[in-house]
Amino acid sequence: MHGFLFDVETCSALDLGDFGSWLYARHPTTDIRCASFCLVTNGERGPIETWWRGEPVPSIILDVAPDSATAAIAFNDAFDRQIWEQILAPRYGWPSIHSSAIAAPRPRPWRALCLAHSTVRRRR
Repeated sequence: MHGFLFDVETCSALDLGDFGSWLYARHPTTDIRCASFCLVTNGERGPIETWWRGEPVPSIILDVAPDSATAAIAFNDAFDRQIWEQILAPRYGWPSIHSSAIAAPRPRPWRALCLAHSTVRRRR
């Protein structure tokens, strides 16, 4: 199973707490500082890479993001996906995240992806 973990850092004239993520992501002053990501394959996390505004779209993102079999995992999922779709894709040419990756139910392999990034605590 393929997946990728991602996190974006932004800047804006708006205060995210005052306006909420929907308006914040759509405001013309909101922009990307950087986006960090790593590929996870069969529960094994690859190296973390960081893209900076002005750099070309990373080839790994171009290869895996549009694939409907690829799970996209973000720590602040709703916010990061809005930033991806409202800023990274239209302004910087990143591919759209496939809709099935956004709406997919969390299958059992999802746990392996989370464990690879230590985001799920194991019960004793």
